[in-house]
Amino acid sequence: MSGIRLRQWLSQVARFAITAALLWYVFSKVDFASLGMRILDFSPALLLLVVVVLLAQVPVAAARWLVVIRTIHGPIQFGAVLQLMFVGMFFNQALPSAIGGDALRVWYIYRHGLPLRAAFNSVLLDRIIAMVALLVLMAASLPWLFRLIDTATIRLAVVAAIVLMTTGLLVLYGVKYLPAFLFRWRLVRAVQNLSQDLHTIAVAPRSAFRALSLSLLLHGMTSLAVFLIARSLALDIDVLTCLVLVPPGILLTILPISMAGWGIRELGMISALGYAGVASADALLISITLGVLIVLLSLPGGWIWLAKKYHAPRAEISFSEAAAGGRDTRREAD
Repeated sequence: MSGIRLRQWLSQVARFAITAALLWYVFSKVDFASLGMRILDFSPALLLLVVVVLLAQVPVAAARWLVVIRTIHGPIQFGAVLQLMFVGMFFNQALPSAIGGDALRVWYIYRHGLPLRAAFNSVLLDRIIAMVALLVLMAASLPWLFRLIDTATIRLAVVAAIVLMTTGLLVLYGVKYLPAFLFRWRLVRAVQNLSQDLHTIAVAPRSAFRALSLSLLLHGMTSLAVFLIARSLALDIDVLTCLVLVPPGILLTILPISMAGWGIRELGMISALGYAGVASADALLISITLGVLIVLLSLPGGWIWLAKKYHAPRAEISFSEAAAGGRDTRREAD
C-alpha cells in the first residue's frame, strides 16, 4: 500500500471513528423510547413541504455555481451544472473521503470543457461565497442571537468565528498583491489564482450580488426546513429564531472531520436549538430527519451519474498544479 493510499485509508477510518463517537455521544444524551414515540407525532403535510424546500435548494445552489463559472470563465449550460450539482450532492453523502463530491464536481465540470484551473476555482469559490453569506447572516443576526444566548463563552466563540472568517477572506483577497517573486512556489501561485478569480467576481457587482443573494436564500431555506420539521413535531418555535440559531449550527459542519457532517450536525443542532428551549431529543430528531431527507434527495445524483456514464478520473491529477494554472490533463484522461 502506497503512502498516499495509506493516508487516505487512515483518514477515512478516522472520519468513521469520529462520526461514530459523535453519534454515540448525542444518542447517549436522549431517551430512545421517547425519541421513537416522537416520530409518530410528525405531520406528513409539513414534512412534504420540507422535501419541497430541500429539493428546491439544488437548482438554487446550481444557479450560484453557474454565476461563478460564467464570471470567471464563460458561458455554460444550466442543465449541465444542475446535473453535476446533483452528482456532487450524491457523492458528498456516499463517499467517506474528505473531498467527496466537490472533487468530482471539479473533474466533471472540467470534462465539460472548463480549464482545470477554472474548474477547481469555481468549486472553491462556490464554497467561499456560501461562507461569506453565512458570515453576513451571522453578523447581521448578532443582536437577536445574543438575546437568545446568555453564555459568555458561546457569545465569544461566535464573535471569534466571525472575526476569523473575515480575516481569512481579507487575507485571500489580498494575496493577489503579494510580491511577484513569491509566485515561484506552486502553492502560492494556486492561492494567487484563486485570489484573482475572487477579485473577478468582486469587481462584477451584478455577479457578486447574485451569488451572495442566492447563498443567503440557501441558508434561509435550510433554516425554513428546520422550522418546518420543528413545527411538524408541534414545537413552539418561530422561523426568525431558526434563522438566527441554525446558521451557527451549520457552521460546525464546515469542519471536515465526520462523514457527510453526521454527528457534527446533530451536536450543533442540539446546542443551537437548546437556546430556544427545544429538548435534546427533539433537536436530535430534527437533525436526523434533515440528514435523512438530504440523503434521500441526493439519490437522483447517483442515477444521473449512472445514466450519463460518468467516469472517475483515470489520470493522477495534482489539484495544486491545476489551481496554479499547470498542465492540462484532459487528453491523458481520455
